[in-house]
Amino acid sequence: MKRFLAAPLAACALACAVLLGGCGGPAPEELIRTDLTAEFDAISAENEELTDLIEESSGGAFELLDISPEEFAKGCFGDFSYEIGDIEADEKEGIASAEVTIKMKSFTDILAKFQEEYQAWISSIDPAAVPTEDEIYAKGGEILMSVMSETPAEETDAILDYSKNEDGDWELDGDGAEDAILDAMF
Repeated sequence: MKRFLAAPLAACALACAVLLGGCGGPAPEELIRTDLTAEFDAISAENEELTDLIEESSGGAFELLDISPEEFAKGCFGDFSYEIGDIEADEKEGIASAEVTIKMKSFTDILAKFQEEYQAWISSIDPAAVPTEDEIYAKGGEILMSVMSETPAEETDAILDYSKNEDGDWELDGDGAEDAILDAMF
């Protein structure tokens, strides 16, 4: 009797293994969470590629303001964090959306406060002792960094959309993470 049961049980176990193997791979939600984590983990003051990109896009402003791109990145992104919330995927339709809460400093707030404080400093200059152009720019850099350190990080909620491409891989629609970061900054 045991012999007769062993063969069907072995066949059933083999069939289950084959069928479960065919279901394979992580769920879309896991794939999307992994992708988002990689995207947002790159936003770090320690990320040299990000710092280099900031420096390249500054057009020499950091040198003029007597601050380093690394200082600027730490001031701007030092408090950056994110939390990935619910991810809903419709495999049949090939679409998904992910909720992400981004916490970072608002560059709009930073620029407004910088303009206010810099203007106040310029207005306070004694006409008899006008600083050099280099000193004026260096003071601007000092004020900018001070304002950045005083500006609190704020939370912004974002919905990032994904679509399945022709290869069956999940991809962020548009510039997803970059757009969400820019929206949070401004």
